[in-house]
Amino acid sequence: MRQRLTPILMVVLLCVSALVFFYRVVFFHRSFLPGLVVAQGVTGSPPMAKNPIVIKDYPYLDAEGAAYVDAPSTMFASSLYHQWRLPLWNPHVAMGAPFLADLQSAHFYPLKIPLFIHPTPFMWDLFFVIRIVFGGIFTYCFCRMWNISRAGSLAASFIFMYCGNAVLYIHMNRLSAEVMLPFVLVFTERLARSVTLRNAVLLALVFGVMQLGGAGPQSAFALTLFATAYFLFRATTAASSRKGVGAALGYYALAGLVGLLISLPTIVPFIEFVRLSFHTHHDTGLVSVPPTESILFFVPFFLGEHSFVITYIGVIAPTLALTALMAGRDRKLIYFLWGFIVFYLARTFGVPGTNWIESLPLFKQTFFPKYFHPPFIFSLAVCAAVGFDFALMGQERRWSRLWALAPVSIFLVAFYRTYRGPIGQMGKTSQVATQLGLSFLIIFVLALILALCRSERIQYRIRASLLCLAVFGEMFFYTLPLDYPRRANPFDQAPYIRFLGQDHASFRVFSLQGVLPPNYSMAFGLSDIGANNGIFISQYIELMRAAINPVSGYGIPANAGTPNIISPLLNLFNVKYLISRSYLSLPPSRFRLVYDNEVKIYENAECMPRAFVIYQWEEIKDGAETLRRMISGAFDMRESVFVEEQPLDGGKPNGKTATTSTPAPEIVRYAANEVVIKASVTRNSLLVLTDSFYPGWKATVDGQRTRIIRADYLFRAVYLTPGEHTVRFVYRPMSFWLSLIISAVTAIGIVGLLLKRKSS
Repeated sequence: MRQRLTPILMVVLLCVSALVFFYRVVFFHRSFLPGLVVAQGVTGSPPMAKNPIVIKDYPYLDAEGAAYVDAPSTMFASSLYHQWRLPLWNPHVAMGAPFLADLQSAHFYPLKIPLFIHPTPFMWDLFFVIRIVFGGIFTYCFCRMWNISRAGSLAASFIFMYCGNAVLYIHMNRLSAEVMLPFVLVFTERLARSVTLRNAVLLALVFGVMQLGGAGPQSAFALTLFATAYFLFRATTAASSRKGVGAALGYYALAGLVGLLISLPTIVPFIEFVRLSFHTHHDTGLVSVPPTESILFFVPFFLGEHSFVITYIGVIAPTLALTALMAGRDRKLIYFLWGFIVFYLARTFGVPGTNWIESLPLFKQTFFPKYFHPPFIFSLAVCAAVGFDFALMGQERRWSRLWALAPVSIFLVAFYRTYRGPIGQMGKTSQVATQLGLSFLIIFVLALILALCRSERIQYRIRASLLCLAVFGEMFFYTLPLDYPRRANPFDQAPYIRFLGQDHASFRVFSLQGVLPPNYSMAFGLSDIGANNGIFISQYIELMRAAINPVSGYGIPANAGTPNIISPLLNLFNVKYLISRSYLSLPPSRFRLVYDNEVKIYENAECMPRAFVIYQWEEIKDGAETLRRMISGAFDMRESVFVEEQPLDGGKPNGKTATTSTPAPEIVRYAANEVVIKASVTRNSLLVLTDSFYPGWKATVDGQRTRIIRADYLFRAVYLTPGEHTVRFVYRPMSFWLSLIISAVTAIGIVGLLLKRKSS
């Protein structure tokens, strides 16, 4: 009975440790949500908030990604789920973009289900903590599979849960994939030890869940590659014959294939999106980190600096990991893990001879130091657990303990001696002495605890508890200077948001000076021509760069300098309102100040409707020529449109646009995956909808299937004959639905196979 209760007690202990570690968030109404600090112009920051949120120490790394992308995307996906609709398309950013295919949003991530149901600030904070605990639980399970003591396994969990990568990136979406690493390795180890169909199927389900959840393709790629390397190591060391190795590799390949089939509903749309898009991660795999940043492993925020790659592991974890090299047990495991640790450090700091890895497929787009950081942390944590047990045995020689403590101490001294000149020139010698002094104090405390571990007078439980508390305490100590904002709703609507919400027409906004982050518009049901992402439809980026110059690689004109805010193409883009913090110098005949309070809102009198009818068009097959003609100003966008192909029925343009007596098209339904428009035309015409042209969109006119034509480089158009028509655009991507069928059949087959084998 006690044996059965022990795992439950350990899970409870890990949960309690999270409550203690994040006590300010759990008990004092603080929050991890970075939007409360960095989402300027929405709430919580001037000029929107009456009491702006101010924090002493910035507790986030890369907060913009979470605040501007993950949070509003989840809010919008939640609203779609509440309408019993799948989050396939996002009409509110970048003039429409694939939503499910953007894996960052993690629409099917299991741990996000409560968040999709009830996306309150408290649920966000709970989700962040649960995610950390999930990684810790399976780190503990993995260590126990290797017969590491409960205390050592607990210490490994603390290192993985509370290292800088988890704490400083606790808000990041990629952590959803990274905490799955121990989960995957537990089932990988099960298959390596017992090469059976059942274990292969279980591993396939784990792979499928990790990939299906999305949460970052680069992280998933790195974790899958590490898990594969680990299985190759285990297959060659655990199997007793070549035949056994072949069987193990075959079952693992089967697990990977089945896992891929399960995850197809997200993988295939993503691949399609990448193929048709511009993305910002070209050649990022070639980047290395300056050696000076290595100090950040041991001293968090050294001199106030921080890195988006190197996060703290403390001094205790590497010391215990070095101790594991002297342990007599699990040597093959330790050598494998330490081999990866050494290679990671060498590649991260650009040691000659390690750049060959970027020549492999996909590595050029994967920033190795960043996305292989979680496997590095996990490897270090497991090695530290083995060293933990070895230290508690009290059987090592006296010099061995000094040997384990020496490397970190020597590094800290060498770093100071190497860079003391520049440090002195900055006048920060005393600050450095204090920071390094704290690290040496931790080393001294660890030395005392290791000395106590040799004493047989002290019970094993007390020694194990002291060492475990030292691991936890060091990580906890590093978070003490951090501060978190008070919990609030980052999606509280500022007065200007409510003002815009009173306009029920279909329109887009163009936010300037960082007032309204583009993706935040989707949380309020507004549409922005900008977007904050790492991947965009190619034609969108090219058109925006040509029309509004300059535009950043992330598609946010407002943050890219001085955009062309009077471009005539803004009218075509359905931009009705410009939003800024300060007054703008604009042509009064075109722009009128309609809101002058915490922000300034200008209404564009020449804004064209989202959908309109055109009676003349010109075919241009060359996209570059279309783009050149559009930005030249030599065509009247209200009278003519460029198309890349003629309508199938041979319809020809015949005259100018209808007179004002002809009713304008009426958008009777505008949803994420569907748009319904009623139009009455007197001649052959094109109905243009200024939403992005993209595979998967289908159109019908009066219930009859019709072809969608690319118009004005980016948008959708359908051909209409004289009369009254109901036009319906529906997003039904075959890349998703066919993949969903394959995935469902695979999952049903797996369940049936497991049930059949269990009954037999």
